[in-house]
Amino acid sequence: MSTHTLVIPPAEHGEEDFAYAEQLVIDEGGIDLKSGGETVISASFDKLDPFQLAYEVLPESFSFPTPQDSLEWEEFVQTGAHNTENISDEDLELAARGFLTMLAIRGGYTK
Repeated sequence: MSTHTLVIPPAEHGEEDFAYAEQLVIDEGGIDLKSGGETVISASFDKLDPFQLAYEVLPESFSFPTPQDSLEWEEFVQTGAHNTENISDEDLELAARGFLTMLAIRGGYTK
């Protein structure tokens, strides 16, 4: 589980009464938005693919040092995505979990 303090944008004319969440709480079950210490809305991850969720929140752009590196990465991804005989979905999920856990350890937010 992780709790994050959110940035509340300054109120513009006519938005003084608009409520923003102050905290975002995420765990394997879902997301809670909190305001004043109370949960104001929750969303469950039930029946959602956790790997799709992880992918959806990745930054959309990433810069490679060279165009050749970018091309090689794209070829690697396409080859691996279609190589279902030698690389199972379970193998890919295990690799994704491993790399995400490594980043979590480095970032200090591992479970």
